[in-house]
Amino acid sequence: MDTAIIHQVFCAPPDKRIAIPSHVSSQALVSAEETGSLWLWAWPELLGWPEEVTWLFSPVTGKRPWPGDLWGLDAAGNLLIVETKLAKAQRGMDPFEDFVGFEEPSPSWKGNSVFDSSTLFDRWNPLLQQEKRFIREQTTHLRQGIWDRKQFSGIVPYSYKRVEVWRWREIYLSKIAPKVENGRYEEAVSRGMTKRKEKGNPKPHYIGFFTVCPNGEPRLSARGKVNHAELCKISTPERVHLLAAEAIQTKPTEVKIHSWHIP
Repeated sequence: MDTAIIHQVFCAPPDKRIAIPSHVSSQALVSAEETGSLWLWAWPELLGWPEEVTWLFSPVTGKRPWPGDLWGLDAAGNLLIVETKLAKAQRGMDPFEDFVGFEEPSPSWKGNSVFDSSTLFDRWNPLLQQEKRFIREQTTHLRQGIWDRKQFSGIVPYSYKRVEVWRWREIYLSKIAPKVENGRYEEAVSRGMTKRKEKGNPKPHYIGFFTVCPNGEPRLSARGKVNHAELCKISTPERVHLLAAEAIQTKPTEVKIHSWHIP
């Protein structure tokens, strides 16, 4: 079984002063599923994907028409949809449940397919403008660690008043915000959209991504195994992927994050 490390990075630890009381293990490195989504925004390389990946947006609620926690395009125009799950001790999870049946046409969805580049663009562009607004208005507070508990929509995970952005504010400021403000990001999205349209808007790749808690084990539940098998049957095994990532505090001022494939 191949459990070799795909990619590893070093960064500043989260600001543990920032938390929502209802969060489980809010003082730990990993406090929510969105922790893993934010890591992927900062470092798409954690997926070990063969093409460069550019993220589009992070749906925060609902299963239709936008299931999953992270949508993106690779340089070849392929659509990637990621569902992040917490990996806890002695508890399997099902990251594929919302993907089963997703490729079937839905009478409730009118207009273009959500797989189409034009629909993706229409979803992405307004969220991008909101992300830029957040950066303009909150960069000073982010640098100071003063959590402005307001609801800001955008392209990165923003539930719970963006608590994960504020917790991991150092990587947001150093890796994500500069990427969003850089014109090369929008150029990469535009190229990906063009490639996608040229390829006829192919069906997506589905990725289950475990964010591992202390003593956690990234594994599928019994139902997760059933849905994994069903999804592979519907969409082909080549479009179904399962990975995990873990953070380890190596120094008081440093965290190592590494990822691997789950056999």
